[in-house]
Amino acid sequence: MKNYQEFMDYVKENVADYLPEKFEQAEITVHQMVKNNDVVLDGLNIHDPDSNLSPNIYLNPLYEQYENGRDLDEIVAEVADTYVENMGSALARDFQLNVEDIRNFEAVKDNIFPKLVNLEKNGGRLEHVPYTQKEDLAVTYHIKMTGDSRTLGSLMITDAMLEGYGVNKEELHGLAMDNMGRLFPPTFQSLQEMMIELFADEFSRREGMPLEEAKECAKEMVPTGGPELYCLSNECKINGAACIIDDNIQKMIAEKVGGDYFVLPSSVHEVLIMPKSEDMDPKELRNMVQDVNATQVAEGEILSNQVYEYDAKTHKLSICAPGKELKQEQGKNISQEPAMGVMEEKTAYETKTQEQVHEPIKHSGRSR
Repeated sequence: MKNYQEFMDYVKENVADYLPEKFEQAEITVHQMVKNNDVVLDGLNIHDPDSNLSPNIYLNPLYEQYENGRDLDEIVAEVADTYVENMGSALARDFQLNVEDIRNFEAVKDNIFPKLVNLEKNGGRLEHVPYTQKEDLAVTYHIKMTGDSRTLGSLMITDAMLEGYGVNKEELHGLAMDNMGRLFPPTFQSLQEMMIELFADEFSRREGMPLEEAKECAKEMVPTGGPELYCLSNECKINGAACIIDDNIQKMIAEKVGGDYFVLPSSVHEVLIMPKSEDMDPKELRNMVQDVNATQVAEGEILSNQVYEYDAKTHKLSICAPGKELKQEQGKNISQEPAMGVMEEKTAYETKTQEQVHEPIKHSGRSR
């Protein structure tokens, strides 16, 4: 069995044999990328000189499959299939921004949006980017490069890019918040409704049954009763947790649930809303969030181990008291101001760090 470095070298050296001939001039490289929560992944990049699209395919999870006995050449073939499918779907997506426009503020300003991430877990990643602190979280700013109803490719705005735009961080934040609802309309539904939709979509695609019929099947699987829980996200279910920092959405939720509520950070993609009642212990809720994060959520998708509360009278969202006490015990090591270091801007690096979220579909390239 090959070690990880040998595995990466093998994939890099052999993936071209599985690509269609039109990609034979593509440049193939492997480079490390720092993702959310400072998770470092090795991305294989296949750059076609005839295209400014350059998606990354992460090798770390594929090596785990190899360690578990999957055939190595089968993995290489999947890498090629994923690349070809991603290139094809990107060209056919509803939206596509030219990479050459990323330095032009007028060209990108309507496609800037916020993401919500954990402040402490992203210490390295936030070093050279503008961000706004919200309790133990950070709001970062991104340019939507490509996407449709199920996918998103984006580019994080750096300090160097912001300086070139000629706007300050406060203006950037306001612009991103104004764009968020238009680019990614929010969704708010009961947890039961969300589970029915997820199961129905899976049944419909897997079994080929009509969606309405799939929903009826899903309803039989989703339990009723239990605590009153709602899910807040966006229509594409990607980075939807950011919706909770919108003042109007906070107020809308309070109206729907009848007053104060808890916010449980499910992941960077969604948060759960629980109406407040006297018999609920924030400490128990926080323990539940921590347990789920430790056992069910991928490291790169964890938002926070805290629980938040919204006061409908003061219109304030904050960490629940137990979380605040814990934060004080840990010390005040988290900077209250964004890092202002300047990183040399490199177009090649920026265009290759677009975050691609997609569902790969098999493509038959050249056989080995």
